[in-house]
Amino acid sequence: MVGFEVILTINESYPVTTRKIRIPYGITFESLHKIIQIVFGFKDIHEYKFKFDDFPFTIKHIYKLSPDVINALREPVDKYFESFDKCRYTYGDWLLDINIQIIDYDEVYPKIDTVHGRYNPLEECGNVETFNKIVDIKRNSLDYDYNEFGNLVDMLKIINRKQVQKKFMIMFNIPYKEVNNRIVKLEIDPNYSLDKYF
Repeated sequence: MVGFEVILTINESYPVTTRKIRIPYGITFESLHKIIQIVFGFKDIHEYKFKFDDFPFTIKHIYKLSPDVINALREPVDKYFESFDKCRYTYGDWLLDINIQIIDYDEVYPKIDTVHGRYNPLEECGNVETFNKIVDIKRNSLDYDYNEFGNLVDMLKIINRKQVQKKFMIMFNIPYKEVNNRIVKLEIDPNYSLDKYF
């Protein structure tokens, strides 16, 4: 079965903040937006859009028809991800580059593969420049002006891959269990029946 490997990179982040995930065939751009929200710990409070180079339309959640916008709620990613190898995701003031590769993938839910840049961005800091400063302060135990950064340094969180995978499973209604500190799909025996108890 076909799926996609996507590498999500926060544009101009330093150190580079990326998440590599595998996603199933057939999801909509709205679902991809929610996946991105989960993997970066965003709170889904800003508008978003997807844009491909050399493609005149923007893909985003819309409430009324527009001639230059495609509705993300209903539009599957498949034909775009088969035709383009990258796109740009804008969420408020955050810009993410998405690199796309077609892969063999048999699951019907996303999986998180690799993480670079262990801190998740803070929407409260507003933009990538402030995020970079906060990460630098946290990583290097630097002194900082509390008036300028408030409690943002204390709010900075490390990505929890296990929690991310749990949220993916819940989003796609997949039963799961924890095995060796990893979240895996719960396999249900098709021959099992509760009939003997009734």
